Amino acid sequence: MIEAMSKARPLVITNVSGACDHARHLDNAYVIAQRDPESIHDALRWMYVHRDEAARMGCRARDYVRADLSVQRVIPRFEAVYERVLCN
Repeated sequence: MIEAMSKARPLVITNVSGACDHARHLDNAYVIAQRDPESIHDALRWMYVHRDEAARMGCRARDYVRADLSVQRVIPRFEAVYERVLCN
């Protein structure tokens, strides 16, 4: 998912834990319910009908990854977790 987001690809993803930490419906992804074939159909149709908005959604996904998931932002978060775990 993150790799696709970083390449500005519009995503259809399910609302599972982890994915929803990064995806915001119709902002940077199209979020659907799990095990719901009709939702998949609706999402793909939306992507087809709204191609320009889907492309913009992909660009917003790329911008999110660059801003919030860059090495410069992620490494300090991991270090903080390790420090909490090792020091307690």
